[in-house]
Amino acid sequence: EIRNCDWSSDVCSSDLGEWVLPLPTYFVNEWIGEPVIDDNLAAMTGLYSLKLHDWWSPACGEERLPRVIPVGTVAGLTRRNRFGLPTGVPVVLAGNDQTAGAFGARLEPNGGTLVTLGTAQVAYRVTRRLTAAGLVRGPYPDGLAYELVADGCGGNWISWALANLRNCATPDEFFAAAAQAPKGCCGLEFDPGTGTWRGLGLHHNTADLARSILEGLCRQLAGQVRQLTRRRRDRIWVAGGGAQRALWRNMLARELGQPVQRCSASPLLGAARMAGISFTP
Repeated sequence: EIRNCDWSSDVCSSDLGEWVLPLPTYFVNEWIGEPVIDDNLAAMTGLYSLKLHDWWSPACGEERLPRVIPVGTVAGLTRRNRFGLPTGVPVVLAGNDQTAGAFGARLEPNGGTLVTLGTAQVAYRVTRRLTAAGLVRGPYPDGLAYELVADGCGGNWISWALANLRNCATPDEFFAAAAQAPKGCCGLEFDPGTGTWRGLGLHHNTADLARSILEGLCRQLAGQVRQLTRRRRDRIWVAGGGAQRALWRNMLARELGQPVQRCSASPLLGAARMAGISFTP
């Protein structure tokens, strides 16, 4: 339930009743006094129609849903609020973290595919228009669109290795161990999708196990990139925590058969850039 609060009198009323809101929209309502969502996040709810550019009534029924605005635009001005924000500040909605990060990396003018090596591995592209169904897709600032392919693995498997592999209690120890193993890990292959090894034998050591995890992640990510780019050659930008590791970047480059270029894809920078463009005369 959302309460419409008159902060000048500190009295709240429940005349707005019950709404269906993503958590970010709840905070927007608290800041500006109205539930507003951008079309980038709305498209991720499963209730928004990319064809109609509006909520999809067969799925929504009689539910009350927030007003939708284009990603990267102003939802409203802050009013008196319990978070201590000053009043009169424009609130710009910046979409999901991958979109904000891509905008921070200036992916739309630079072109190419942005790869994020984080908790999950993500391949992300900006397109001139929405592509056919089959990929995660949605609106991007300035009337553009995006598409992405993601897994649920990435750094999660490295976190598992830090907790379970001998002498790999820290990221530095894990990557140092992986660097000691030969390419191919003496016939050992790790499948990130199932969390299993193929060809595991008594001759394999911790270094083989560590490197095989990275090789498996790179194989999987290369498949995601090819699915996104339809196998055409594309400039590859790499960001995220894993991008700081030269070993991981180099292994991915070998798997893709082309160089990768490290970049900064900060969602905070992207949100700030959207705000700056919104207020450019």
